[in-house]
Amino acid sequence: FASTYYTSVERTKTLQMVYDMIPEVFKFDIAREPAWIEKHHAFSKAHFFACISENTRRDLHTYFPQISQSASDVIYCGIDPKLFQPPTAQEIVTLHNRYNITKPYFLLVGYSGGYKNGLQLVNALNLLSSQHGFEILLATRSEIPSELAQAVHQGVVRPVQLSDSELRAAYSGAVAFVYPSLYEGFGLPILEAMACNCPVITNSTSSLPEVAGGAALYARDANELASALCEVQKPEVQQRLIQAGRERVRHFSWEQSAEKLWSRIVSLTDSQGLNPTRNQLDDARPQ
Repeated sequence: FASTYYTSVERTKTLQMVYDMIPEVFKFDIAREPAWIEKHHAFSKAHFFACISENTRRDLHTYFPQISQSASDVIYCGIDPKLFQPPTAQEIVTLHNRYNITKPYFLLVGYSGGYKNGLQLVNALNLLSSQHGFEILLATRSEIPSELAQAVHQGVVRPVQLSDSELRAAYSGAVAFVYPSLYEGFGLPILEAMACNCPVITNSTSSLPEVAGGAALYARDANELASALCEVQKPEVQQRLIQAGRERVRHFSWEQSAEKLWSRIVSLTDSQGLNPTRNQLDDARPQ
């Protein structure tokens, strides 16, 4: 049984997908949240762990040292090139007209407060002498976190709910996508931005450098981020990051992820003595 979100079964060999260790890293009260209780129970039953980054794999063994190192592997997330690709110039114009975007903007995506650390971008922008020439576009379907309420009221942050096609245009039309998160199991929006020819600025924590590689600017605090916001406006830096981002995205695909996951399932099935025939496995293989 391949569990995609911390489901446990009692009498079947289980491969467990592992996305992050956020509750453990940030010391959430796990005993009060049924989902995290179930996660720990599922880990006690699983026979193998497929982690979405090497950082997540390291954290898995840090917080669950009883799990053997040989019982885990890294299977990266991918990117859908049909969904995330550079939009047309008209799509960007349409987005700007619909939401009355008149200033250059830095883009935040999916920010829900807390460890996502979006306030750092507001603080960094306030350090720039040119701060009033920019705004922060916040693409989110969640409620506005309290720490950003004042910035929204002042017009520094503009929250919008975007469709996938509009998000693609928002990435491509931004000065840069900023991802200041303190912790991510993977950081999929980094790849989305790169696939849309958007320069990326991110933190140097957790899995983020693992995903972005040399195709991003890194900032650990508001001062470093303010410097990066200035640096990314240089045309030569923008072009370098866009080109490096296009190359970086090629290392991540859902097809490669599916192949590796399926190979691991086959090897686990063989090792458990179930011995299905190769034709049976090929017939069952996801298309």
